[in-house]
Amino acid sequence: MPEDQDIAARIAALRLELQQHEERYRNQFKPTVTDREFDAKLKELAELEREFPLFASADSPTRKVGADHTRGFRTVEHRKPMLSLDNTYNQSELNAFHDRLVRLLGSAALDYVIEPKIDGLAISLTYQKGRLVQAVTRGNGVEGDDVTDNIRTIASLPVQLSTVKSPVQIWWKSVVRCT
Repeated sequence: MPEDQDIAARIAALRLELQQHEERYRNQFKPTVTDREFDAKLKELAELEREFPLFASADSPTRKVGADHTRGFRTVEHRKPMLSLDNTYNQSELNAFHDRLVRLLGSAALDYVIEPKIDGLAISLTYQKGRLVQAVTRGNGVEGDDVTDNIRTIASLPVQLSTVKSPVQIWWKSVVRCT
């Protein structure tokens, strides 16, 4: 089946290309494509894997989130996976996102806050009895690095909340605010 060979070859080529782009972006800090170009290739790969599940792979870039762990930090498993948000590049995708929220929440009266995307700033904060007890990077989405001591140095992050409910878990997405 030449068509299957072509599809398998395209999938393999996309996986390799995406892995190379990830390496240059995350480890070498020298990206060679824009986020939009990367996302388009990732979307193409996801669609091919969905359409041709025979060629799907557990180690595909479509099944990964974030980067590997940083040396020197203890690895911690998240209580719930920290997944990536999908990107939106046009009005129809934004409308589809809004429609999904309306269906999920049962109301069209929604307010939105839009901030620039800053990679690498997702963090899971765990408070018990209102006190910060753990801060974990997103890592690969299933487990991340325990950076509690580092996070405690951020003056704008509360180490004590006014609530005493236990446990309270908060995912804080940005340390830096762009104005």
